[in-house]
Amino acid sequence: MKYKAPFFDEMYGKGGFYDEFPAETLLNAENDLNVSCVGTLFSGGDYKRTSFHVLTGDTESQNDIEVIFNSISATYGDYPPALVLEVEGGFAYRGAVYQLTDADDEELSVLYTTCRANDRPHIHELKPRDLSEKRVRTYDSTERRVLYLSSAGSFNYGHWIVDDLPRVKLLLDEARPTTVIVQSFPGMDGVREKSILSLCPGRDIRVEFLPAEEIAYAQRLTYVSPVSFHPYMKNPDAIAFLRDEGRRRFGISAGGRDAPGRLIYVRRRAERGRILRNAAPVEKYLKERGFLIVDPERLSFPEQVEIFADASVIVGVMGAAMCNTVFSRPDASVIYLAPDNWVEPFYWDLASVLGHNYHAVHGRRMRINEAPHLDDFSIDTSLLAIALKRAMA
Repeated sequence: MKYKAPFFDEMYGKGGFYDEFPAETLLNAENDLNVSCVGTLFSGGDYKRTSFHVLTGDTESQNDIEVIFNSISATYGDYPPALVLEVEGGFAYRGAVYQLTDADDEELSVLYTTCRANDRPHIHELKPRDLSEKRVRTYDSTERRVLYLSSAGSFNYGHWIVDDLPRVKLLLDEARPTTVIVQSFPGMDGVREKSILSLCPGRDIRVEFLPAEEIAYAQRLTYVSPVSFHPYMKNPDAIAFLRDEGRRRFGISAGGRDAPGRLIYVRRRAERGRILRNAAPVEKYLKERGFLIVDPERLSFPEQVEIFADASVIVGVMGAAMCNTVFSRPDASVIYLAPDNWVEPFYWDLASVLGHNYHAVHGRRMRINEAPHLDDFSIDTSLLAIALKRAMA
């Protein structure tokens, strides 16, 4: 795969480049690529993460989590800006953006920012022969801006919320007629379209979903560079924009410690895997302490925003639905439930950029799956009680 990195120095010159190959190999790549940078959507910078409070029934597992989290804090501190790029003759396919860079149209280059180290395991490389073997859907960019709003993780609701949705700020900053191309994932398309239109009312926006077997093409394809680097980094300005805009659109005040909030438990459906085997007694325990049991999959996007926005304490199994905490008030406490041996910094990092108090309770695995993050588990309610006491202090 041939990488091209337009405006690499503007993007990574002050830090935020995390890959296994030398940055020098990408510094001059824009010379071969007809790409314009037309603005900065979110600035770059650095941040420090909040403290973490982790409880497990396994001392070795707890030590592993603490060592890894501390290492992440020491390594990943800088984040790059999110630039607005316009790609001449741009192709989009399964989360990545390409351009023909050979005079005879026999070579495709992929934009590095759509195919970084964390993206590559999920990217399906596009080759020149695919342009004839697959269906290419052409979008007219003469009258309407054509914005590609997808990434390697768009198939997951949580990554859509954190990685993709903040970039709709472009649609608010520049009120131009826009066709928004989103990779189609049946079952999720409705809520993603609703999330875009809910945050951008009154704009001339058409959301079009691109099937997995098709390639999008526009003579001028607009793309906003990433606002996250999974699982370690998120642009605080991008996350703050989404939180504040979501709350504002639905008439929710900023909230704070002087305004008591709702206590919610986020239910995870069994078909999603990572089943909490003792969910019934855990729910009973929480209901007795004033928690509302919420099934986000029964709610519309605006309803999810409203439920989470009013919450001061959120408890739930680590998973996509918990990314709705992005809409929660800045002083909220979150308690994640997870299987032992699963070290997942994504949610701690999310809590950090939101200013949330992060707690995690890890429970005994059922050992029906070798991968910890796919395994069923149970939670010791005595450990949950400790986490609740800390979270509600």
